[in-house]
Amino acid sequence: MNQTVLIVIGVLVLWAVLMIPFMLWQKKRKEAEASFLEENKDQVILHLYCRNTYIDGQKLSAFHPVTGENLQKIVKLTPGTHTISGIFETTDTNLTHNVNLKSEQLTFDIAFEAGHQYTLAMYLYSPEERKNYYEGNVGVDVFSMPLALHRDSENIKAYVIGYQET
Repeated sequence: MNQTVLIVIGVLVLWAVLMIPFMLWQKKRKEAEASFLEENKDQVILHLYCRNTYIDGQKLSAFHPVTGENLQKIVKLTPGTHTISGIFETTDTNLTHNVNLKSEQLTFDIAFEAGHQYTLAMYLYSPEERKNYYEGNVGVDVFSMPLALHRDSENIKAYVIGYQET
């Protein structure tokens, strides 16, 4: 047989063998997420898309986070105001290249109500622009922090937005 055919067959066999454990791992992760959300539906559920995260001065690991479908960290909190600290990141995709945007360590207070899910992430557009783009099909924005490339700049490049899911 041709060496190229053997290489292709080898890659396909390797892909098929590795696909099974990854499918099982994905299924287990989805079940853990669904179970976590169901068990804590009367609490505050926060989906975090950030790194180096602290909540009320404690590392995120103290809250026993679950990893969500989009690799976000999901935590259960008590209702009330919490201090969130983290580094937020997003990617701006252009025709010619991608630009990775990364914030400094940001710290802010945000109030949460019991029985709701919240998403906290960096977006390239303001809450109003996102609401117009998605024709109103976004959650209620409960927090918004505009971010610029330089301090005191009027040129806003991104926003950290907290949404209450509807």
